[in-house]
Amino acid sequence: MLALLRVPGDGLDLIERVRARSRGRIRLRQGAVYLTLRKLERRHLLRSWSVNPPGSGRPRTYYELTPPGIKVASAELDTLAGFAAVESNPIASRREIRAMRARLEQCFEITELAMTLQRAGRAAGL
Repeated sequence: MLALLRVPGDGLDLIERVRARSRGRIRLRQGAVYLTLRKLERRHLLRSWSVNPPGSGRPRTYYELTPPGIKVASAELDTLAGFAAVESNPIASRREIRAMRARLEQCFEITELAMTLQRAGRAAGL
C-alpha cells in the first residue's frame, strides 16, 4: 500500500495500480477512492494539487503522501508485517501483541484505505 500512495498520482492512477497489483481481481469504485483521498488530505496525510491538461481535458487532482503520511503508512506496514509474524508464531508474548495493537490504532487513517481495499477484494472473491 505504501508503494501505491508514495508515488504521486490521481485517483484513477491509484485505482489502476490496485487493479494491476491484484491482477484484475480488485476493482475499486471511484467514489470510495476519492472520498478516502479527501479524508486523508483533511488529516494532513496527503497533499494534492490540480493540473489542467493541454487542450480541453478536465483538470486532474494529484495526490501524494506528506511526511506524516509516510510515517503513518510505514507504521501501518510494520504493524501488518508484525501481525503476519504473530500468525506464524503463536507463542508471541502478550506484550508484543499489545504493542502491535497500539501501533495499528495509531495508523487508523491509512487502515481506512486498507479496509476499502479489503472490501473490494471480498467483492472480487479473494
